[in-house]
Amino acid sequence: MKPAMRYMSKCLLLFSLLPLAAAAGPFAPCTYPSKVAIHNRSDPAAGKLLVASRDMDDPYFRHRVIYLLAHDDEGTIGLIINQPLGIALSQILSEDMAADIGADNANRHEVRFGGPVLMMRLMMLAHDQTDRTQMQRVDDHTYFSEDRRAIERVLKQGQRDDHARFFVGHAGWSPGQLEVELLAGAWFVVEADEKTLFSDDTGDLWEKLIEQLDPPGLLVDAIPVENPVNRLKKTGCCTTGSTSRRTLIGQHAPM
Repeated sequence: MKPAMRYMSKCLLLFSLLPLAAAAGPFAPCTYPSKVAIHNRSDPAAGKLLVASRDMDDPYFRHRVIYLLAHDDEGTIGLIINQPLGIALSQILSEDMAADIGADNANRHEVRFGGPVLMMRLMMLAHDQTDRTQMQRVDDHTYFSEDRRAIERVLKQGQRDDHARFFVGHAGWSPGQLEVELLAGAWFVVEADEKTLFSDDTGDLWEKLIEQLDPPGLLVDAIPVENPVNRLKKTGCCTTGSTSRRTLIGQHAPM
């Protein structure tokens, strides 16, 4: 894991310990959706997408799609790519920085919520950059940076929103945590592409992906079959609490 990622991983570890320090009672383990993730398309790795399952109930990650920046024995780091905040980058930059890069350059980029860790830090995904100084390669065409020099350079170049995306905060997992969630069926893992990452409209991205990964089933109102327990009671084999296990051997409810 590269230095910037390692720093973020350490912050993630501290962040994950805060709820334990504040807990008044005994530790209660996290719960995850019960559905087994048999439809995962691949293993997690940098450059892939996590798609939240329909059963995901964590408010930070419900209906979210996450682009993985790093996944190794030090943990996992990613950015939520489908949660725009509806504010321009110029609204969160200092006046000096906004003036330095130019108002037009700052106004053309919308800020996105990248995740609940380090929410005061600005991060950037960039696509097909000629100058990759102070950037970290995620895949063949996508680069990540939280370095001010790289961010300022890209903004001063006046690049469009489909070549650079800006986020506050990131998502993260401690070592082994994501694997546990995958086994519990909390996520699907799929391949990413530049069109998805830098799409003009990511508002319905989760819906489009989940329809392909986990098509909805059809629920029925009622099943017109008598409850098996009630059928046993009618036979008299379960009328008292003192009935021994031996007396039930060989007894079956009539068909």
